[in-house]
Amino acid sequence: MSLLYLISPPNIDLDQFPDLLAAIFEQSNKSIGAFQLRLKDYSEEDILKISKILLPICKSYHIDYYINDHYKIAEKLEIDGIHLGQNDGNIAKICQTYGANFKIGISCMNSIELAFNAKKLGVNYVSFGAFFPSNSKKNTKSAKLEILREWQVKSSLPCAAIGGINQNNIQQIARHEPYYICLISAVWSATNPILAIKKITKLLKKLD
Repeated sequence: MSLLYLISPPNIDLDQFPDLLAAIFEQSNKSIGAFQLRLKDYSEEDILKISKILLPICKSYHIDYYINDHYKIAEKLEIDGIHLGQNDGNIAKICQTYGANFKIGISCMNSIELAFNAKKLGVNYVSFGAFFPSNSKKNTKSAKLEILREWQVKSSLPCAAIGGINQNNIQQIARHEPYYICLISAVWSATNPILAIKKITKLLKKLD
């Protein structure tokens, strides 16, 4: 069964979010394998502050903690990994400098070629998408579900699926068996995020 890869909402209220995140992990029935802090409009100082609070929660549930873009935070905090876009700096140099210290994932949109280039650099997973219309992933390209199978036939490197995935279409993704299925709006835009993760987990279990 694919693992869920939960990506943070674009804004975080530290008075409420840590308890909500812990509750989601508690109710996920161990279906969540990774959490990514993705805060595009926050300073590195703020991301470090937030990470110091959220990282211990992830560790207590044995969930990998990733940070989007701000890889230098790993010099100050023992995170599990980072996620990079194609334009997030010198990826080859980042992999060479930090690859031995933590996991690295990279967005490859709808390109097998980009994924193979990333693999050569030593990344730990590649992500494809968006597979469905997405408000969270606006600067990306549309990907077809077949790319997940194609990649798995050609490579053993884990892949992630992202983009517009929700309760209505997650089983379509899961049938193609990516290592990770990424969720953003499906959880954080729900009236009850805890109930949303429980429903999504049940949908995955039906295919197990």
